[in-house]
Amino acid sequence: MKIVIQNSVRDISTRELRRKSPGEVVAAPLIAGARLPPRRSRTVDSDILNQRDIETICRMLECGVVRVFSASPYLPLTEESIRKLRVSAVHEEPVPEPPLDTSSPVFPAVAEPEAAPEVSEETAEEAPVAEPEDAPASPEHTDLRAELMALKNADLRVRLAKLGGGNGAGMSKYQLVEAILSVSSEGEAQ
Repeated sequence: MKIVIQNSVRDISTRELRRKSPGEVVAAPLIAGARLPPRRSRTVDSDILNQRDIETICRMLECGVVRVFSASPYLPLTEESIRKLRVSAVHEEPVPEPPLDTSSPVFPAVAEPEAAPEVSEETAEEAPVAEPEDAPASPEHTDLRAELMALKNADLRVRLAKLGGGNGAGMSKYQLVEAILSVSSEGEAQ
């Protein structure tokens, strides 16, 4: 059954109830795992309410913090009818949980990594060693890279523009240096 819980902590009609029990008044009570702010309402299915929620609702109803209504038909509920909601839900047949399967492991088995193929000395000598593309071709290239990295980005953009590689806008220092090196190596190749 769906019920509507309305926070009436600031309502004038429940002021006397709140004055009779000042220690019980909570501005935003915790109901069904969420706070119910003042002047707000929440529609809740009574099946999700536990015994603690029912006790909280009844206590808040007594001290004038909340009002509770049935959703369909929209009628006010008393403390007794709220307690009966939970009692009827408790006496229903519990659904049995499926038994746990303890035969299978809790964690899935991790596949063993495949062993790398063994490389004999003969095949290792035959395979050519590939050099990375970014590897400097000569000590001059390394010196030029270090010199370019020492410059400011604005100077690097000017240098790239003079070499005909564009203005370099939006490029990082590393990208500018790489662009200058690639443009200058293309110029040397021609």
